[in-house]
Amino acid sequence: MPFFDELWTGVPVIEAPALERTHALAHGGTAVMLLVAPALLAAVLEVRLLMWAERGDPRRWIAGSQLVIAACTAIAALAPAAGSLTLMLGLAGTASGVSTSLAQGLVVAADPEQGERSMMRWTLASALGDVAAPLLLAATAAVGLGWQAALLTVAALVGVHALAVRLGPRASTSAAGDEVGDALAFGLRDALRHRRLMAWLAAATACTLLDEVLVAFAALHLRLDRNASPSTIAIAVAAWAAGSALALAITERLVLRVSPRRVLGVAALACTIAAALWWALPSTAAVVGALVVVGVTTAPLFPIAQAQAHAQVPGRGALIGAASQPFVLFELVTPWLLGLAADRWGLGLALALMAVGPAALVGFALAPRAWVRPPS
Repeated sequence: MPFFDELWTGVPVIEAPALERTHALAHGGTAVMLLVAPALLAAVLEVRLLMWAERGDPRRWIAGSQLVIAACTAIAALAPAAGSLTLMLGLAGTASGVSTSLAQGLVVAADPEQGERSMMRWTLASALGDVAAPLLLAATAAVGLGWQAALLTVAALVGVHALAVRLGPRASTSAAGDEVGDALAFGLRDALRHRRLMAWLAAATACTLLDEVLVAFAALHLRLDRNASPSTIAIAVAAWAAGSALALAITERLVLRVSPRRVLGVAALACTIAAALWWALPSTAAVVGALVVVGVTTAPLFPIAQAQAHAQVPGRGALIGAASQPFVLFELVTPWLLGLAADRWGLGLALALMAVGPAALVGFALAPRAWVRPPS
């Protein structure tokens, strides 16, 4: 599932320069259309849907959410006006948030003692989707088609996946009736007061600066500041994602021998340095190579942080997803602020500011009390 999620989000983000030209937008406007407004719509809808989802069969909710993503992706491809694209990305993002929270809960709960490894595999699937998105765009361009054809292809793939999930075995429900509503309401309030849970959700949110946000601004930097061709941009993004995938495959085994805390500390420190400097290198080839380093060092950050969040409230994926919604403000504001900074002072400064995310995770690696798991 994370593979397909990265496909539908990656295609329009990689095409940020073309969309910016088509709709005559400044960098801030592009960030609003692709990142801020869709996240705002998801923030309005997602908590209520997640609370409903905890009452029923998670696989049914996951499949239904994936069908919504498929439909919205197809509509975005067929009616690519700025308003419709933003609305469809917002609805698809809402559905993705619901299905992701539920699926992560199922994955981690299946082997609670190996939560970091489970989230590494999850994030590896996402990284493979990041690799596939630019390759899909390159393939459609090679046969004379545009990004709309790529989105339609993604819609078909997500629809098939949704049907496969829906026809799979039914998962057991956790509770039923009015008592569930009372328990869920208490659970959400309790989660919002859970300091370690909220701290790790904040850490996971800090990683989002180096995902779609990085890709969008990196694509703009390569096109506008480096005069790179669309194929070069696609190669750069694919190389970044490939570096992430390779690092995840290695780290998934590394955490068997090295503590996740140490892995997080080393990776976050290296990522802070790489993220602050990669864009300033003199040649395009060096920039692409350094972008790979950013991908490699970014890779372990999110899965470790998210696994620690799930460890605090085991088996409550929907609750964790709902509790993460206060951090949506960060995801809403930062792309817009970065876009404004890029308009005022240049894309280089906006890219350098993204190093704040991994720098924050260095602090989590140095805080041993944050790593104390609750009693089982």
